[in-house]
Amino acid sequence: MKKVIVTGANGFVGTAVCKELSGRGIEVIAIVRHPDEVITSIANDERIRIVYCDLSQFGKLADIIPDRDIDVFYHFAWVGSAGPLRGNPDVQMKNVQYTCDSVKACADMGCKRFVFASSIMEYEIAARCRRRWLRDTAAVYNWFMAGVPILVLLLILFYVVFAGSGLSPSMVAVVAFAMDFAAGAGRIYSTSLEAIPSGQTEAGLALGFTKLQTFFNIVLPQAAKRGLPLFRGQCINTLKGTSIVGYIAIQDLTRAGDMIRSRTFDAFFPLLAITAVYFILARLIILLLQLASPKKQAL
Repeated sequence: MKKVIVTGANGFVGTAVCKELSGRGIEVIAIVRHPDEVITSIANDERIRIVYCDLSQFGKLADIIPDRDIDVFYHFAWVGSAGPLRGNPDVQMKNVQYTCDSVKACADMGCKRFVFASSIMEYEIAARCRRRWLRDTAAVYNWFMAGVPILVLLLILFYVVFAGSGLSPSMVAVVAFAMDFAAGAGRIYSTSLEAIPSGQTEAGLALGFTKLQTFFNIVLPQAAKRGLPLFRGQCINTLKGTSIVGYIAIQDLTRAGDMIRSRTFDAFFPLLAITAVYFILARLIILLLQLASPKKQAL
């Protein structure tokens, strides 16, 4: 791999990927939305070429970028990854369209490998969309993630999808667990939303609220409260699942304990220490989620 495109290059994920690939001697074409955005972390890298392009123009990237020797197209750009826009259906539907435009641009430039990441809300709104092809796409993704063990997914990404891509094992692990977590959390809150009686929405509309106001002020708070216990379990399962990353040569806690066991021929104390650390981390996550959950008001 010699040359790649990275959209959302000034974001958290995009910046990390740009630095990782540049450090491996790969030329990076970094797509940034506006000239006034902060790009100091990648601006002075001679292997990173900055190209300004708004998300609405992603379908025309093939005309903006003349290069036709792109090996991989990384798409990490979306609007509303946090704050009120995260749950805005119109904004997240635009993100779905931007992703489709990026796939088209990738094909127009002759690039045969497209890698992307999206938010949980973008996936979930696609699953609940009236457009059948978007619902079918989300359903296939959900079906695939529900049936494939995380270890198998991790090995597929490392040895097949990202083979020769230049990404470090740690970044591949982040992508694998993000995909698994997004699918699980999406299913949890999809079920929670469906559990809210339709009368709640009808009552909100009857009181003069708009559909968005009804969703955010009446339906979503109830769904979030219903889904929180299962969401805690999803977070804990993701934490415990990270114990398998040693299969792709990452020096994690479990692998370190196994190395100690092989050198000391004592399995009890290394495994006991690993168990204690994971238990403490799990309890900390539960505590943080409990602190973030809404408190019950006394009557």
